[in-house]
Amino acid sequence: KHGKQQGIDVKVEWTQLSGGAAVNDALLSGAIDIAGAGVGPLLTLWDRTQGKQNVKGVASLGNFPYYLVSNNPKIKTIADFTEKDRIALPAVTVSVQSRVLQYAAAKQWGDKEFNRLDKWTVAVPHPDAAAAII
Repeated sequence: KHGKQQGIDVKVEWTQLSGGAAVNDALLSGAIDIAGAGVGPLLTLWDRTQGKQNVKGVASLGNFPYYLVSNNPKIKTIADFTEKDRIALPAVTVSVQSRVLQYAAAKQWGDKEFNRLDKWTVAVPHPDAAAAII
């Protein structure tokens, strides 16, 4: 409707893809022009297209806080994790939760140490992680 008001003939086709990786593939191949996906896939695609297709994020699909919870009373900050601990994430190094943890590590120890906690992260689906911590 807005395109018509501007004198632009826009044809919209809606398609459902299986997830962030499929969305990225479709954007890169030219099969789609715009997509909705999570922050993790966006950051990956943005990073890999700099100087080429220059993919950009244009809007947020949602906004909510992330919490890092522990059943270990000794853990008060990320600096308290040791080699005996494991940090459950939906996907290691690529999920938005993993990226936020890396950002927190960079803030804590400096940019070069952004991946300091990655060695203690494990991929665990949300329901399994919740059950493990309760």
